[in-house]
Amino acid sequence: MAINKSLFIEKFEEKFWNTIERFKLVKRNERIGVALSGGKDSSTVLYLLSQRFKDRMIAISIDEGTGEYRRATISNAQRLTRMLGVEHRVYSFKETYGYTLPGIIELFKKNNDNTKPCTICGILRRALLNDAAIELGLDVLAVGHSLEDEAQSILMSIFKGNPEFLQRLGPRSDKVKGFVPRIKPLYLHSEKEVLTYALLQDLVDKSLTASCPFSSLAYRNTARKALNLLERNDKEVKKKIVESFLLLKSHIERQPREINRCKRCGSPTSGEYCSRCKILMKIEKFVNK
Repeated sequence: MAINKSLFIEKFEEKFWNTIERFKLVKRNERIGVALSGGKDSSTVLYLLSQRFKDRMIAISIDEGTGEYRRATISNAQRLTRMLGVEHRVYSFKETYGYTLPGIIELFKKNNDNTKPCTICGILRRALLNDAAIELGLDVLAVGHSLEDEAQSILMSIFKGNPEFLQRLGPRSDKVKGFVPRIKPLYLHSEKEVLTYALLQDLVDKSLTASCPFSSLAYRNTARKALNLLERNDKEVKKKIVESFLLLKSHIERQPREINRCKRCGSPTSGEYCSRCKILMKIEKFVNK
């Protein structure tokens, strides 16, 4: 069934701006960073935010060194930022950590450490994004998380028996010293809606809708499969999970939350060392064996 292109774009953008207003994602005079991978989600966020906030935006891309996949997405990120007139910075694992992601994964394998590649990448990438946002003096960091991403994260925290992780979720994260709050303008958009919009607006081509070569190993796939199974009987199950979480969020936020400072780098953490430093200490240990 053919879609009405103009009507779809209008409704999509209306939901985007309503989400920003409903959750107060962008506040007066805040400087905005966009975590720009160059894929459909982050490209859509960049494109729409630039329509109102271009004068106070910077796009930040992370190059993990994953070969052709990342080269293609960063090339698209550069194309978009040039087209929109948005400042763009690229930070790499190699320059920051001394290794590409494949190099770190190989090092861990050689030392019989079974930490999943997506865990390593997610931790190091998020920390580097935060470092960049602080360095650039940004107030918030916009990410391309969709409705599915949030529903999956909610389930993952339950599957892993990690309910305190729920305190970090939501359309806008809390402000904590040393951590730039994340905002999620696509919070109520489905992945299918985002893909359709990105293709209609020529923000990506079909070759950029593929996943990272390591994504098949992610634990997130467990939650994705569970949700897709539930969706067979209830087409709105993902939306219901997220909306139910939002109703519970005020209660969850009132629960005690211990925030310490990493002994190594001073970043906020729940333990003695932050997740990034734990990985970096492993790398140092493996290299110095």
